[in-house]
Amino acid sequence: MSHVNISLNRIEWVEGDAAVLSSLKGKHELLPLKPGLEAEVALVECSEGAFVAKLWNKESRPDIERQYKLLNILDAQGVRVSRPYGWGRDEGGNLLLLMEYGGKPLKRLDSDTLKKMAELLVEVHAFQTDQLPMGVIPTYDFVSYFFPALDQHSDINLTLQKALDHAQYKQTSLIHGDYNLGNLLEQETRLMIIDWTNGQMGDPRYDAAWSIFLITIYSGEQYGHQYAKLLQELGAFEQREYSAFQALACLRWLLLSRISDVPKDASVMKRIRAIVSSNALLDDGLL
Repeated sequence: MSHVNISLNRIEWVEGDAAVLSSLKGKHELLPLKPGLEAEVALVECSEGAFVAKLWNKESRPDIERQYKLLNILDAQGVRVSRPYGWGRDEGGNLLLLMEYGGKPLKRLDSDTLKKMAELLVEVHAFQTDQLPMGVIPTYDFVSYFFPALDQHSDINLTLQKALDHAQYKQTSLIHGDYNLGNLLEQETRLMIIDWTNGQMGDPRYDAAWSIFLITIYSGEQYGHQYAKLLQELGAFEQREYSAFQALACLRWLLLSRISDVPKDASVMKRIRAIVSSNALLDDGLL
């Protein structure tokens, strides 16, 4: 079993559930979970139950206080997110978020799961944000946030500007920012959304398109088409709008594939080429 580089006894807690944080001073066990690109993750078992600890000990430095407050609000309003129980920092200043253990990663993808996924994403986009405290849901510049190092890739930048002209991106709703199978957990028949690092005000049409794009390239065109149809029926976007937002999603993935290690085997690249060839806003020269 791999080693866990998290020591809860050395966390300086800033905010959280007093009973749960107090229980961590006693006997508890840490078991490694699959790490993300930005953080180390562990299952925590103690007298108060099972939790997940996520320590951002890599390059990423997200605003964990804001994420903690957002999760608290969403949980209180009935949105299916991992309930937060505390946040703090270790001796090196790395931030840690303690959350509810929401189950296990999805092991299957079928019509019922796709329907639940679509309904849950639309529920997030319908969340009423106008009465929330200022700053709880951040607003970022879309291009600079989702397209890092864009100035070094002029071909993608040029195509992106064209796609943005068609999309007319609007920051009107809460979006997750990276809604995919890896950020969903399942406990019995209930799905839960995790990893709200990219949660922000944005365009729900883009959020849906990015999610469809990832399902399509990693799970197959059949699932992608079915998922897109479900989201369209639920009002996530209109068909005439979709190609522009699909182009934005594809351009983001192409940029990330150049600057980071995204999963891409022969089948993924075949699906990428099919999307690029079928979208009038994209060009084969981007591949």
